Amino acid sequence: MKNKEKIIQVSDAFPGSVYDITVRRESDPIPESESIYADSGYQGL
Repeated sequence: MKNKEKIIQVSDAFPGSVYDITVRRESDPIPESESIYADSGYQGL
């Protein structure tokens, strides 16, 4: 099976229990030219 998709970014570790959306909001922006696949917890970003 050929898969051309790649992970292009992995966030730094955050201390303790942190929601994924908080990590996304505090990380560098994703370029508009990139495709983003995420679950419904990221709606509105």
